Amino acid sequence: FSKKSLHKKFQISNNQNDYQLFSDVRKKCKILIKECYHNYLSYTQNQLFLNPKYFWSYVKKFKSDNIIFSVMHYNNKVFDNDSSIESMFRSYFSSVYNTQHFW
Repeated sequence: FSKKSLHKKFQISNNQNDYQLFSDVRKKCKILIKECYHNYLSYTQNQLFLNPKYFWSYVKKFKSDNIIFSVMHYNNKVFDNDSSIESMFRSYFSSVYNTQHFW
């Protein structure tokens, strides 16, 4: 049974048994959604080092055009200007790129 069909059946019948069945399926759906999302985030996090392109495609999905953060938090520190944010990123990603190409 699909959640949608069970909900429709309950709406038509207004029967408590139909509601209970719908409610059980809805609860299972919510749990499954949370599990799947958690698995997706874990996979994405693991791909950060194995496949950085996958991670950045994930970031781009949630990014609106030309958004620039004015304040960032990392390791219980606040970075509130362009220079400090840039330094924080440079430090964080220092193991991934060679600075000789950038300076």
